[in-house]
Amino acid sequence: MNKFSHMDLRVKSLEKSLPFYEKLLPALGFTRTFHSVNWRVFAAEGELPSVPYFAITEDPEHVRTAI
Repeated sequence: MNKFSHMDLRVKSLEKSLPFYEKLLPALGFTRTFHSVNWRVFAAEGELPSVPYFAITEDPEHVRTAI
């Protein structure tokens, strides 16, 4: 198992956000995609769940909070 597992991202608009992530994530090694109606998933090479992946979904009501 990888030490990072995965990250779930919530964005207010997939239409506005997805072009950014479609360029960024493959450049970082997340070249495999597993997209569905509600989620866009970008994974590193290898078999899930042993590789890290990013999962992005739209949530128009999402409010970013400071950590």
